[in-house]
Amino acid sequence: MAAAVSRYNRNPLIRRRQEAFDELQYRVERDYFAPTMAELAAAGITQARPRCRDYACRREGSPIDLTSLPPKMRTHTLRKKLVCRRCGLRRPEFELVWNGDAAG
Repeated sequence: MAAAVSRYNRNPLIRRRQEAFDELQYRVERDYFAPTMAELAAAGITQARPRCRDYACRREGSPIDLTSLPPKMRTHTLRKKLVCRRCGLRRPEFELVWNGDAAG
């Protein structure tokens, strides 16, 4: 039986950033626990990629620069404003863009 491979880096500083990124991605998926743009910026996350929720469409949009938005805006508020250009469905899923090189 093979040993389990950890998803995170062994370096505690990098590991902490990776775990924080995963926690924020989890929170983005739940509207009632959505992070603010200031929280994302503090974690070093500056972009998010929208993806249509319709499984027939699944169109991926271009990355959105989160630093240009108001710091108190939450991700669910931003999702309410976006519409898929292909099928017209509102409220896309957000995939945060990981920047592993950024110092945090």
